[in-house]
Amino acid sequence: MDQRLHQIAERLGTDEMLLQLAEECSELSQACLKMVRANKGLTPKAPDECKENLAEELNDVKVCMELVESLVSGLQSKQQFYREYKTDRWYKRTFLGQDKA
Repeated sequence: MDQRLHQIAERLGTDEMLLQLAEECSELSQACLKMVRANKGLTPKAPDECKENLAEELNDVKVCMELVESLVSGLQSKQQFYREYKTDRWYKRTFLGQDKA
């Protein structure tokens, strides 16, 4: 991790980083919605402009996630478990028609 990011995380602490992550997730959600509308021609914004915003918001979320992971011990092992579990479940739903609940 970039030392500057580590210093930011340490200075701000877990609660502030969680708040920042939540805010960035909200902004990412808006960027995703805007990208879909742009692809359908339902917004005055150009798809390229929306793609640029989507890239920025994806990065903001990734950075905040990395900082939160560095501050909350034990998250990474839990994330690996859920990554495998959710990927398997999504695959089954998508390709095998299983686990629709």
